[in-house]
Amino acid sequence: MQLSKISIDKTPSFFVRQLGSRWFFKDFSSGLGGSIIDLVGHLARLSGVGDIVLYLEGLVGGQWASVGVDETPSEIKRDYDVEELYHSFRREDPDACRRYLIGRGIDKDLVEELISEGEVVHNRHHGKSYCCFAVRNASGDLKCLDNHEIGGSGKFVLGPKSQECV
Repeated sequence: MQLSKISIDKTPSFFVRQLGSRWFFKDFSSGLGGSIIDLVGHLARLSGVGDIVLYLEGLVGGQWASVGVDETPSEIKRDYDVEELYHSFRREDPDACRRYLIGRGIDKDLVEELISEGEVVHNRHHGKSYCCFAVRNASGDLKCLDNHEIGGSGKFVLGPKSQECV
């Protein structure tokens, strides 16, 4: 990417999220979003799935790598239960999150799907409003809650520190 085309991002925000069996990304600062294949294609300036797969094979030396994730529970004690917080947040009206995400350029249908499936919930904390993303492991178990301040730059994670919640 040419430096002249890079804009200064005052509130950087980027996510990769699994929805069903599909993986998506969204770069809120540039508005770019799509599948993980789209992301690799964009970063490597490639078009066409075949070219992108060949590129990925080259990155891993012609062999697909396997990456394991440590599922060991955290030893850190917390004074809250992530599941209880999540269910509490689900009772909040998600409209603030809907407006926030659509305002950041996320596709309206994707936003509605994330909200209806409970992957995005609204958290109110210390007088501020947060768009809260449920982060799950491959089995669908809730691992943590990733909070992004609506109308601000605050971010925090509720839950144990794990590979999914980094």
